[in-house]
Amino acid sequence: MTRRGALLAACWAAPALAGLRHRPLLPIDETRYLTVAWEMWRGSKLVPHLNGLPYSDKPPLLFWLIDAGWSLLGVQEWWARLVPLLLALASLLLVRRLAQDLWPGRATVAWLAPVFTLGASVWAVYQQLVLFDQLLTACVLLGMTGAVAAWRTARLRAWLLVALALGLGVLAKGPVALLHLLPVLLLAPWWMRERRPVRWGDWYARVLAAVLAGSAIALAWAIPAARAGGPEYAQMIFLRQTADRMVSSFAHRRPIWWYVPIAPLLLMPWPLWPPLWRAFGRVRQLSAESGVRFCLAWSAPVFVAFSLISGKQIHYLLPLVPASALLAARLLDEVVPAPHRLWWLPSLLPAAGGLAVLLAPRIPAAVLRTPWLGDLSPWPGLTLLALAAVLPFALRHASTRRSALVLAAVPALVLVVLELGVMPLAAPAYDMAPVGVALRTLERDGFEIAHAGRYAGQYQFAGRLEHPLVVLDDDSVSAWLAAAPRRAAVVYRRRSTSGPDDAFLTLLTRPYRDRLVEVRASSRPSETAAR
Repeated sequence: MTRRGALLAACWAAPALAGLRHRPLLPIDETRYLTVAWEMWRGSKLVPHLNGLPYSDKPPLLFWLIDAGWSLLGVQEWWARLVPLLLALASLLLVRRLAQDLWPGRATVAWLAPVFTLGASVWAVYQQLVLFDQLLTACVLLGMTGAVAAWRTARLRAWLLVALALGLGVLAKGPVALLHLLPVLLLAPWWMRERRPVRWGDWYARVLAAVLAGSAIALAWAIPAARAGGPEYAQMIFLRQTADRMVSSFAHRRPIWWYVPIAPLLLMPWPLWPPLWRAFGRVRQLSAESGVRFCLAWSAPVFVAFSLISGKQIHYLLPLVPASALLAARLLDEVVPAPHRLWWLPSLLPAAGGLAVLLAPRIPAAVLRTPWLGDLSPWPGLTLLALAAVLPFALRHASTRRSALVLAAVPALVLVVLELGVMPLAAPAYDMAPVGVALRTLERDGFEIAHAGRYAGQYQFAGRLEHPLVVLDDDSVSAWLAAAPRRAAVVYRRRSTSGPDDAFLTLLTRPYRDRLVEVRASSRPSETAAR
């Protein structure tokens, strides 16, 4: 492996390895998805379940990948957390392949595109989280590779690749996969400047065939799942995942302009790099190139569409990062490095992180409601400030390639420092394992277990629980516990409120995000079960 390859491999793996050691699965998303995979592992492989009920919010592909690894390795948390990391690696390889296919003979573009992708802050963070967006990104890249191959070769296997990507994308995160892939296919007359089809009717007929074939792949799961899950589940997966999400999103409502200031932050540190400013001045000059137009047809319509949809989250834009990286790599190709008085700007990223860590203990706990911040050691902040001080010297006289490599390492270094220096203090407030183990002990001792308030599956996988929790409202818990001797409940309270209810046994009290979680029981478990 070359020195460049070793550095890129370290940027890809180091944050995830540090996270495996120090970061627990984060509630409520990661813990929920592991619980769904766990219940699918134990029960229906067709219909995902959460706390014993059909789970319609997401399709099953991610859960199937996790369960496939468990069938070979046993039920292991580390495998589930490795899945998005491996998908990120596959995506980087596809980014390189796309660069080679879009710009044959331009080795620098193929070299820079995966570097830009890996070095984006949002990519460095989300490649280690058990969410659906890295899987969707891999499917989108597979479809884009097929679209370029269909343009270059017009072979049947290229269209089969597009159809496969569409089907897998829908199984990964629902119909949003179509939103990512269709604009490029439909805007082909605009971005194709050479090797154009003899008849556009043939192109669009093949697009339609690919969409139908991809839909058939998704329906091969959806129709049997709808029958098995019942009418309500069928309505949820066919309607809520399409019209409701697109027209009037029911969660994460944000204003229409929300992504505009967020997008540059997601790509940090690249927006702070002066050579890229000069490179983007070439957009008009290179706007007639098919590859440049391809990237714009990929990213611009999707960005506008997501801005118009009311529900917005940071990770929804993850599949657009490779498009931005490919465009930046092409624009930077053949740009001669020149001195710039603001060459130190990329150091602002680690400097901001370092200052935030140093100042956090001085913020009153009541403001952030995170008491552990007061115990932060200064060393992570000082380390990030030292990185910020050294970074300008590494960039000032470096070549474009070397500067890109250095900057690609910055998000990875920041994450490693935060995971080593901050996460050990934060982890107890996010670690569901102790509560899960306590609930497993009670379950094996014959206790019926309830949960106060809405339950997102935080403890099922953590405790490898075999029975659903009874979901109660907060006011019903005491009466429910008092009605039978072998009952237990998971309850929450603010740190500022009074202590446990003396009428019941408090078996465990743990921090939970900005609150406390308690396991209360109507009777003491047997000593055998406790052991």
